[in-house]
Amino acid sequence: MIFPNLSAAGQAQRKSLPRWDLPYLAPSGLAANMVLDFESGSYGRNRVAEANPISGARNGVPAVDGGAGGMIVEPARTNQVIWSVSSAANWSAVGSTLADLSQNVLGLFQGLSVASAGAVWHRAAPPAISFDSTKTYCVTLWYSAGSANNIKAILYSTSSTPSTDLEVGGVPGAVGILKQDNGTVFDLRETDLGSGVFRLSFCCTVDATISENWGVGPDSATSGQDVVVYGMQIEEGNAATGYIATNGSVGARVADSVGLAGAGWLSASAGTLLIQTTAGSNGDVPLLRLLETAGGDGLNLVQNAAGTLSLHYADGATTGSLTTLNSQAAYVAAKAAISWSGSGLSLCLNGGTVETGVNTVAPGIDQLDFYDPAHGETYGPELVTQCVHYPARIADADLQAITS
Repeated sequence: MIFPNLSAAGQAQRKSLPRWDLPYLAPSGLAANMVLDFESGSYGRNRVAEANPISGARNGVPAVDGGAGGMIVEPARTNQVIWSVSSAANWSAVGSTLADLSQNVLGLFQGLSVASAGAVWHRAAPPAISFDSTKTYCVTLWYSAGSANNIKAILYSTSSTPSTDLEVGGVPGAVGILKQDNGTVFDLRETDLGSGVFRLSFCCTVDATISENWGVGPDSATSGQDVVVYGMQIEEGNAATGYIATNGSVGARVADSVGLAGAGWLSASAGTLLIQTTAGSNGDVPLLRLLETAGGDGLNLVQNAAGTLSLHYADGATTGSLTTLNSQAAYVAAKAAISWSGSGLSLCLNGGTVETGVNTVAPGIDQLDFYDPAHGETYGPELVTQCVHYPARIADADLQAITS
């Protein structure tokens, strides 16, 4: 039997479905009436296959950001590094010796050799920017090991008292936090992009506002030893987002405002929505919302900084939320489902305990969105691999099964 977990009714229903629809059956045999599978490329509404119906969807994470299947949803951000691609002409040597390369990495970067002239602090840096003590910044570096087989990134300023000195460094692929004087560094992540190229990102704060910039060097006291630096991005927010190219001035990316109208498949009377997604931040990340466009009420699903999921609801003056008991680590794929009918509302994460409440679904919900402008620009990105809707409320055991 191809689908051993299906009931007898489910097996009968399976035989009547078109082949593309088969993987999305609920355990009871209930067929999905809306499928967005960004990983496999299967899409359909009311059991009719179609092309991706979401206008403006960005499918697939670019190779420069690590590459992955799914629909990427990012907030609006600005790269404050005015020369995102490193070069001897546009970056400054801080004690180091610079030499332009011709490597054409990822079709974006030629590479800049940053060689020590005899001190571990020797580095190269793009033009200075302002670091505000009230804000959080995310730094992303692209680099590869040179002859030093080491890297150190430094933010140093004597304009504050005491001096600001933040440092991260180590062997490529195993970089860590080295120093946090008059500031903090956190959420350090490193991705091997292949062919010896790494993407390093981390967040930082400063205790006093300064005008300076992060510099990158080989962390070597041996003259001539180098590291190859490709590019840099610095943005305000609690998580790094995708690469924004700049060429002499700051560069901005608008928010991904992607969603799907609910006409013909979405109803406030009953339904179940399953999502498989990865939150790219240790802070709050909005995952989806079911919106009543006429009044602004609806359901908002958010992954919290603690890793739990909260379903916030609003129907006129009636507001509240459900929160899961179990949690999900950031940067790891999760499965969650919300289910509703006249008798109540349910929320389940990764097959855990089903949280339930009274039915508070706004009667006019007519839109599915994968963003929420109320969260501003500081939240992290989301990678949606699958979203499936069923036209009925699903039993708790089946919610646990489809989210496991």
